[in-house]
Amino acid sequence: MDGIDRSWSTPEIAAILGTSVPRVHRALKALGLSPTSGPKGHLALTSRQVTSLRDYLGQVPRDTGFTREELFVLRTLYVHPLGLRSARAVARHAGVSPTTAAKVLVTLRERSFVEKRAVRVVEGQVVDITVWRLRLYPYWLTHDVHSALAATHPPVPAPGPGVDHLPARFSHLFWNAPAESWRVPEHAGAIATTNLEHTDTEALAWAAQTLPTGAFRKAERDRRGTSPRIRQLAHNLAEARSS
Repeated sequence: MDGIDRSWSTPEIAAILGTSVPRVHRALKALGLSPTSGPKGHLALTSRQVTSLRDYLGQVPRDTGFTREELFVLRTLYVHPLGLRSARAVARHAGVSPTTAAKVLVTLRERSFVEKRAVRVVEGQVVDITVWRLRLYPYWLTHDVHSALAATHPPVPAPGPGVDHLPARFSHLFWNAPAESWRVPEHAGAIATTNLEHTDTEALAWAAQTLPTGAFRKAERDRRGTSPRIRQLAHNLAEARSS
């Protein structure tokens, strides 16, 4: 957890991750991990095993006024300021089941923490879609809640097929070739440069979350008609992806 080569007992890990000892034991079994026996009969885990557990179970602070699943969903929407289109999309990023995500979103909306809002986007044509997102200018997002969300780490999702194409809703930015001809990662650098040169906030958010660090490094090096401001933005995004 902290980079120090030491061991932790299962109760210590349960406290750090904000979960129960039985859940830690079930996770160990599911991951096929075999910790050694420690003092007082507790199992002792290595740093590598603890990291695997955090990736699998996630981590939440205690005594925040939110449930574990609520913190995972709030953290997910916190890092997706433009919102997510469905409870299933929220579930995928938050590391919970679609059923749980749907129930949590309803509860959080009833408590005025999140909202389901219609927004207008361009996807070949102008269309209206509905997204889940945090309430704009939420009065409840206090310093304590900010700290709680910063300390929350949803479970790491299992590797998927990844994004290999440019979303159709951004095709209006790429006028010099059909949207389907722009591929990731083959054209990631050019896609990054084009997104950075426009002021479409949704396209920028998609690029920042999706494109590899090397795409922004390439955009940073591209001095043909690229302004210093754009190159600095590319540098900042590359640094953020690397950290």
